[in-house]
Amino acid sequence: MSGNAEDLSLLARVRAERALAARDRAAAAADRAAAARDLARARAYLLLAHQDELTGTLLRQPGLARLREAVELAHATSRPLVVAFLDVDHLKVVNDSHGHAAGDELLREVGAALGKALRSDDVVIRYGGDEFVCGLPDAVLGDGLVRIEQVSDLLRRALPGACISFGLAALRPAESCESIIARADRDMYAARGRVRPQQPPGILALQSWLTGTEPGDSARTSS
Repeated sequence: MSGNAEDLSLLARVRAERALAARDRAAAAADRAAAARDLARARAYLLLAHQDELTGTLLRQPGLARLREAVELAHATSRPLVVAFLDVDHLKVVNDSHGHAAGDELLREVGAALGKALRSDDVVIRYGGDEFVCGLPDAVLGDGLVRIEQVSDLLRRALPGACISFGLAALRPAESCESIIARADRDMYAARGRVRPQQPPGILALQSWLTGTEPGDSARTSS
């Protein structure tokens, strides 16, 4: 009888220990889940702090920090990278003629087009009021041209008459982030200089927007 009692006591202890271990595992899993939720919330708050509220793109300083990291990684891994410099054409005309709410709508649509056409690992920065810088890792100039033309097409479909001008630069050995941005900027102005704008294009189909068209080099300016 004593042997049976000892066995039952041992079995009870084992069951109790297993139940305790199960509760500990459940508590640990709950803690990990809570930590994951907290981390996700923290990342979301950080993203919002680094994000331009109007366009959803990165603000200039955090965006440039991300682009510098991408440039350093490209150098370290000997992989290509392209930077595109974009300018939203005639934003000032829209603001002056139809108010800043209309200009904001144009910028929102530019941000939406960038978000749809570019990849999740591309770095998209609102560089200035009407300027955007896009870092495209693992891309050559032809890739960059295709992607930015997709941005232009999406914008034109959303807002007939809206257009962007852009320049492209491929990363050179040992080149800095600032240098490649400057070259993409110069490329945009060089391309724009080859195009003599006529009257500003129409911007929004929602209201009485500006009308007309602007011819452009298919590689640089779209209308």
